[in-house]
Amino acid sequence: MLGTRVKPLDVLLILGALVLGLRVFRPWTTRPGGVLVRRDRLPLLARIRFYRLPAVVVLGIGVVGVIVGWFSPWGFGLAFIVVGILIALPIVVVLTDEGIALGRTPLRRWTEFGGVVRRRGGARLQGITNSPSLTIWLSDSRDDDEFVYILRQLVRGSYKGDIGPGTRKDQPISPSATGTGRSSFAPLRQ
Repeated sequence: MLGTRVKPLDVLLILGALVLGLRVFRPWTTRPGGVLVRRDRLPLLARIRFYRLPAVVVLGIGVVGVIVGWFSPWGFGLAFIVVGILIALPIVVVLTDEGIALGRTPLRRWTEFGGVVRRRGGARLQGITNSPSLTIWLSDSRDDDEFVYILRQLVRGSYKGDIGPGTRKDQPISPSATGTGRSSFAPLRQ
């Protein structure tokens, strides 16, 4: 039988898999403030892209550990299940007039970003000095272009003073609705 005995290091492997969830699930954070602009769930393909590298590292360590004898196959199996559950759990991207929140993470203000770059599989909010960038993984669907356009408008508008607390909220941000491509800000979806 394949090492049915559970080893003490199995707990560390399972905890390592659980720590992956802290990338988006931080229960001590508050809900994002401001007026809701858009709220979307990341599709499965985007969640797989989001967890890809850290999951490969944790599971790679698990495979090597099982071969070397550090971990039992049961511990590795539990870590694998934990990673699978994390990928299956929904991640919500919340866009407000003040900033963006990915899952249950702290709100990142629009002024922390210098621009938005479309990249394969998603969009990257480029951080300004001393502020980390943020990659939003998308599913390569038609709605991705609209989402990236809204991100660009929100980042650009935050620097122009068009978006934020105390601004006009009676015109839509969508270019098709205004016809000019210039946005004053209004919620799209509630």
